[in-house]
Amino acid sequence: MLSAAPAKGEGPARGGWTWRHGVSAILALAGFGALSLYTLCGSDCSYLRGDILGVDLKILGYVFLGLVLLFTLLRDLGALRVLIASALGMEAFLVAFQVRERVFCPWCITFALVVLALFAVNHERPSFWKNRFDRILRSPGEAAFPELGIERFPLWVPAGVGFALVFLFFTGVSNPPDGAGRYVPAFGRGPVEVRLYSDYFCRPCQALEPRIGPLLEKLVYRARIRFVQVPNHPLTDPYYRRYLGVVNGGAGFKGALEARRALYRCAAAGVGADVLDRVLEAMGVAAVPPFDGGPTLADRDWMIREDRIFSTPLLVIRRPGGVPEKFRGVEQVEEALKALLEE
Repeated sequence: MLSAAPAKGEGPARGGWTWRHGVSAILALAGFGALSLYTLCGSDCSYLRGDILGVDLKILGYVFLGLVLLFTLLRDLGALRVLIASALGMEAFLVAFQVRERVFCPWCITFALVVLALFAVNHERPSFWKNRFDRILRSPGEAAFPELGIERFPLWVPAGVGFALVFLFFTGVSNPPDGAGRYVPAFGRGPVEVRLYSDYFCRPCQALEPRIGPLLEKLVYRARIRFVQVPNHPLTDPYYRRYLGVVNGGAGFKGALEARRALYRCAAAGVGADVLDRVLEAMGVAAVPPFDGGPTLADRDWMIREDRIFSTPLLVIRRPGGVPEKFRGVEQVEEALKALLEE
């Protein structure tokens, strides 16, 4: 079986400082700069946020760059290549996530380019391959670990592990640069945004609705209010489209509240989607043309991910420059709205 000697700079015999080490260090420092700008930018330009197993992507980025500098100073090219290959696999998924969400974060793209440049700088063409298939597998490169008895470790393995890790455990939110909630209807004015997350078929939500109606009618003059339906029931979205159709048809805030109350009563009575329009018309809710609401539902899903909504009813209060405040359950939501009115 053929074998190859480890590339210069790998394993214990790491050799002297080469141009690869210098460029790798410069690129790592450039990556630190991009991450720092992304962190300092805050909510104004943080277009993509997420974590892996609860660890923020920015923290993982700092750890990665720190390890790049460490392995560069130690001149351990084998470990450096494996590290960069795994990061490249992760970045492949994250870039695909941005393409899918149609939102591109300039700092995230810059960081991905840094990883790609690090990979290119430290890449070496495999010394040989057995056949065409082996050539394809080893095209990303290979690393040597003589101290472990490994002379030709293919880099597609750590790249694949990195991709799989993000695919399985990544939780992300894309924040459109032109503003979130641009499709979900907002009522009222003021610097404070109130997001009320509920579900027509949630019994606590049904009990909450008549209790907070009078509070919302007063609050609409002091804050922006969004009603966001969490699709925990198969009929939630058909009901929500009917509400969106009423709002899209020109109903004001009072009309929206009346439609909500009627929809909650229909949900409590178990009215099916096939007869919903007729029942609503009998309850005095005006008929509206069919409303698809695709962009609105997509925007709604973004808001649910951003606020990490896992239960209903839930109230999120967002103040300029402040941390979002969350209130769960009937009592907390009602008390929070009362307190907001008293401010």
